Order: sequence, then C-alpha cells, then structure tokens
Amino acid sequence: MKMTKLVSMSTVAATVLSGLVLAASPVQAATWTARKPAEIQIYKGQKVYTIQWGDTLWAISQRTNITVAKLAQLNGVANPSFIMTGATL
Repeated sequence: MKMTKLVSMSTVAATVLSGLVLAASPVQAATWTARKPAEIQIYKGQKVYTIQWGDTLWAISQRTNITVAKLAQLNGVANPSFIMTGATL
C-alpha cells in the first residue's frame, strides 16, 4: 500500500513538473524558409545591409556579386552557415 502511494505521488509530481516545464517553454518559432536572392533588396551604392529573417550569406552573395568567402571575411563572419537576423553586413 505504501509503495503504491509513493509511486502515485511521484507520478503526480512528475506530471505537474513536466506541465510547468512545458508552460515555461518558449513559443515554437515560425518555420524558417530561405529567401531567394531576388527577394533581398540591396540597392546600388548601399554600404550596409541588415540581415532579415530568411536571408542566407549565399543569397546575399548572389545579390551583391561578392563571394560568400569574401562577405564572411569582410564582415568577420566565422561560420558562413550561421548569420543572425538584425546583424549588419
């Protein structure tokens, strides 16, 4: 009998705690989709570009006619596969 109570109490506690953890979890982010080079608006003579949701360094390189390696080097991007929305190039 005591063992049953112990198991059921631990089950209840685990359920309550998992509910709290789930409730405290951040809202699931929107699905990420890469933008096409044509969707990136960079104007002739523009010196600074702010990275938008969906941008990739490859698409930006296609739009600017600057290689991915050169963009990464000029902007101190250590990992060309990882750029942050809001950062500037």
